[in-house]
Amino acid sequence: SINNYKNKIKTVKTLTIPGTVAIIGNDVFNGCDKLTSITFEPSPTGEALTIGYNTDGTDEGLFVDCPLQTVNLNRQLEYAMTDEDFDEDLLPFAGKSLGDGVTLGEQVHTLLPYMFYKSGITSLKIPATVKEIKDNAFYECTTLASVRFEASNEPLIIGFQPGSNERGPFFQSPLTNIYVNRELVASEAYATARNQWDEGIFSTSFYDDDDPKVTVTLQGNVKTISDYMFAGVQMETIWIPREVETICKGAFYYCSRLYGMTLAHSGTYPDLIEDDTTSDGGGAFKWTLLNDPDLNSNERWIALEDGSHENVQKLQHTSNWSYYAYIIQAQKK
Repeated sequence: SINNYKNKIKTVKTLTIPGTVAIIGNDVFNGCDKLTSITFEPSPTGEALTIGYNTDGTDEGLFVDCPLQTVNLNRQLEYAMTDEDFDEDLLPFAGKSLGDGVTLGEQVHTLLPYMFYKSGITSLKIPATVKEIKDNAFYECTTLASVRFEASNEPLIIGFQPGSNERGPFFQSPLTNIYVNRELVASEAYATARNQWDEGIFSTSFYDDDDPKVTVTLQGNVKTISDYMFAGVQMETIWIPREVETICKGAFYYCSRLYGMTLAHSGTYPDLIEDDTTSDGGGAFKWTLLNDPDLNSNERWIALEDGSHENVQKLQHTSNWSYYAYIIQAQKK
């Protein structure tokens, strides 16, 4: 524990927490109004570091008085508060202006609930060693513009914002750049609750024509584009890697600017799963420009990287893709 050293660190600007520290107690950083950078070193045993909070009148996060801008997190954290005492304002990085100053190390396996609540974070790389993002991890991160999921063969479990209006973890984040190179899987509760209304993994403010244009990059570790994964995201074009086997219901629902798609496949194409169980249900591309029969082929396009006549014919006879094969033929792709 570093409880006994709290009076010695009030004037420091940068601080390194050794990996041998097991507990940071309550109020340790109370009044540390010069601390802008903190590094958590890896634990030699791999154990998590238990983090307290401020109990001195304000009941706020451990670093409430610290103008943190840089966090190098190289070990897993645990919260000291019990479920009964849990409050997002008690969490360590709540309200900090972190910008692009967050680095996650190999011992970080779980991003905890509300971990970056109102953190002012602008961009984040999520390494392959992260296995789970808990509910509300990015709640009210209204400056988060870029997120990158690094390559991994293992899925990443994604939580959401539960309640009367369930929402995806990036709701109200002004995302403009999304890079995905691993499977993203909804937690059990999220998979059960979500639908097309703001609840996709990358849903932002939804139905807002002023939403920024988003660049989405998918790579070969993505095998499934899950239910409502990009619902409401304002991308204009998308490249689908040949490794994608399934495009699930509502995957691009109300991506109202989506007019162009390239399939890297040849011969075997992903399933486009229809959802006809509700009046608002539909295929993966419902309410996109791709699915608008009133537009001509100059205004929307779907292309095969190998656009030979043979591959177009195969696509035309694949379940749920005959309509899109027609678009490709019309463009002589």
